[in-house]
Amino acid sequence: MKRKPGETGWVKSIDGSIVSEIFNPGNSEASEFSVALAKVRKGEETLKHTHENFEVYFVHKGIGKMLLGEEEFEIAEGDFILIPPGKEHKVKATEDLEIVCFSHPEYREERTRLSQ
Repeated sequence: MKRKPGETGWVKSIDGSIVSEIFNPGNSEASEFSVALAKVRKGEETLKHTHENFEVYFVHKGIGKMLLGEEEFEIAEGDFILIPPGKEHKVKATEDLEIVCFSHPEYREERTRLSQ
């Protein structure tokens, strides 16, 4: 199966990013994982949040800052970031960001908790 971002549509995620779910159990033969492309525009940031699932981010395009727990660091094209379940995180785009998000088990909005 082959897909391009956007073929399944774009939605605003609970964290504020714009997301296209490329593969998930509801739209493909993917089982217990999902792949999505998230966009964060220059100057914008996602809301701090946690998930019940593992996530791996791959920065496909752009530059930004990542807050992962208590650690803050720059992210740029080519970087991979591992986000364990329950770890607070957010990103801020210094330039337009495109991040490929791999989730296991698959991403579900009800598994996401916004932080205060």
